[in-house]
Amino acid sequence: MVHRRSDDLRSELPPLPLEVQAKAFQSQVKLAVANNLLLILHDRNSTGEILRALDTFQDQMPKGIAHGFNGTIDEARQYRQRGFLISINKRNLPAINPVVEALTLDDIVLETDSHEPAQVIEVCQAVALLKKVSVGEIEAATTENVMKLL
Repeated sequence: MVHRRSDDLRSELPPLPLEVQAKAFQSQVKLAVANNLLLILHDRNSTGEILRALDTFQDQMPKGIAHGFNGTIDEARQYRQRGFLISINKRNLPAINPVVEALTLDDIVLETDSHEPAQVIEVCQAVALLKKVSVGEIEAATTENVMKLL
């Protein structure tokens, strides 16, 4: 028997047309707005499309997190202008170190993006070094950010 990793299936499925994905996303955002739910956005090379879709909800912009963010400083700022927090995990560091350095502590949250909760501590320590503040300051700020969001 051949064992497959969970991500092996993705390569076997044809991608959905962008129009179908966009329509499904719009429906999900509508549900979030109607039910006052958070959006956790996993953006893979689709920041422009996501931001344009969110902009159709300007009067009722949902709250949320850009999960596992891996974009540019400008993209992070565009998410922040719409009220989304930028999530940092072990996988997206050090690729987004310049983004982390440019953002304020009010802009970020920490996550594991794995089954290893201890990684949050490692991420917190790395962010503290980048921001030149104590681990306690990162802990307090990111906890407060999540509490405000919830």
